[in-house]
Amino acid sequence: MVEGSVQKYLKEVSLLDQVFVKAADGKQTVAAYLKSANTTLKSFTLYVVGEGH
Repeated sequence: MVEGSVQKYLKEVSLLDQVFVKAADGKQTVAAYLKSANTTLKSFTLYVVGEGH
């Protein structure tokens, strides 16, 4: 049960495991999209919008 919770958390916070926003089926991960586009990711920047950060 704990392992399932940890796996779910890691999918939410790991960029490559997150669902690609513009995926046609709504299920394709960022990693799958990059592979299908024959490209790689070198870096990314996280912007946080809101109060308190």
